[in-house]
Amino acid sequence: MRTTTEIYQLIYEESIIVSELLLPKGKLGLYRKDSDGDFIFFHPALHENKPYLRCILAEELGHYFTLLGNYKYSGKVSYQTFINISKEENKALRWATDYLIETEELLEFFYDDNLSVYSLAGAFEVTPEFMLQKLYYMSYDMLQWYVAKNKLLCLSCLPNFFVSQILDDKKVQKTKLQTYRRLSCKSISRKRQKNTV
Repeated sequence: MRTTTEIYQLIYEESIIVSELLLPKGKLGLYRKDSDGDFIFFHPALHENKPYLRCILAEELGHYFTLLGNYKYSGKVSYQTFINISKEENKALRWATDYLIETEELLEFFYDDNLSVYSLAGAFEVTPEFMLQKLYYMSYDMLQWYVAKNKLLCLSCLPNFFVSQILDDKKVQKTKLQTYRRLSCKSISRKRQKNTV
């Protein structure tokens, strides 16, 4: 699990300025880039809720690492601009979920069959909505993930998920291989990201 100190350390290493700001329209966080540098703003009330603060900081960091430019809009937003903004928000959120909740570490929690989104969120110090979003992103990659000897995590019925005992050795071995391939791809991607940043 990434600690809050690690989040702030990455912000410091990237020379991003973090500041509290009362944001408009109920926003809790905002990333901006201009001629003076990169900025992350967050609502002061987030200090009272550590999981929310961690999620907001990670998502705004996600914008820093994935955004190609600022979207400047006033008044009405065209449909195409709306689509582009939605894509950018999705990329930033996916980056944030992968950063705060590493898939390999999360899979270790599923050795225990009796887990809920709330218990997982508590273990990773994130909001339940953020944890559920991580599971959705995992389901985009694969609907079943290998957990242990004959246990598979099933994400095909989200928001419900479960760990099932599979007796078919071929299915277990196939899922195990797919899981290891997916995890190694994510590991290589993280190494490349560190080298390019």
